[in-house]
Amino acid sequence: MQIAPPQILSDVVKHFLVLEQDEAVLRHHRLSPDGHAGIVCCYREPFAKSDEALLPRSFVYGQISRFHDLLSGVHTGMLVVVLQPYTLHLLTGIPAQELTDQLISMPLIFGPAWQDLEDSLIRAADHHVRLKLVIHFLIQQLQQRHAHADNMIRQALPLIYQSKGWMQITSLCTGLHISERQLERKFREQIGLSPKQFLRTIRFRQLLKALQQRPSPALTQLAFDAGYYDQPHFNREFRMLAGITPKAYQSARLLALNYIQLPA
Repeated sequence: MQIAPPQILSDVVKHFLVLEQDEAVLRHHRLSPDGHAGIVCCYREPFAKSDEALLPRSFVYGQISRFHDLLSGVHTGMLVVVLQPYTLHLLTGIPAQELTDQLISMPLIFGPAWQDLEDSLIRAADHHVRLKLVIHFLIQQLQQRHAHADNMIRQALPLIYQSKGWMQITSLCTGLHISERQLERKFREQIGLSPKQFLRTIRFRQLLKALQQRPSPALTQLAFDAGYYDQPHFNREFRMLAGITPKAYQSARLLALNYIQLPA
């Protein structure tokens, strides 16, 4: 279930996801890059890494440059806060590149304030109560930090989204009246990826959207429509970021655009 944020958080939260399922056995999940960081709160059984090491009950994940594999419990219940690309830096003050490809316990980031909230999330009656608790926490954190997104980043993102990730770095710098070196520094500090990596991620996200919207596309035409010069290039890029082929992605159970349950 996807839920829009309240207006007061619309600049920092893309949306919330509530995912619940009961399975007979552990399930293999895959999280792929989509240009967003996030917060995961497990209020039923916690997740594990692919090596079966348990993850914290609630954790932050930074920007993703490669896919990550997770194992779900038999009884899964989680609330995911999908953040805008720059929000994790706003909330924590930590340079975003230090969190890239990391899954870090929320209490380690936010201390006792989150630990108390985590206990309340587990005891909460339903997802409506959990949403209210998390929304209140996020508003408090932003108010305490007096945090505001960098204007350059705010201006850059719409340009990148409009181009579907295919614009040149030089064109972006020209449009923003900024040097490539300044652009690189700001993206790494506030988003966690270089501009080149972020553009690549947005192109990949567009591919996932196209596959979702067109259940049985001709992959050659899809590759061409997405801007790739040939299908082998398209296939290589997809496999590198998702770890599977486009056809395998289509056959997987889609829990969110970049979050799938792989076949047993």
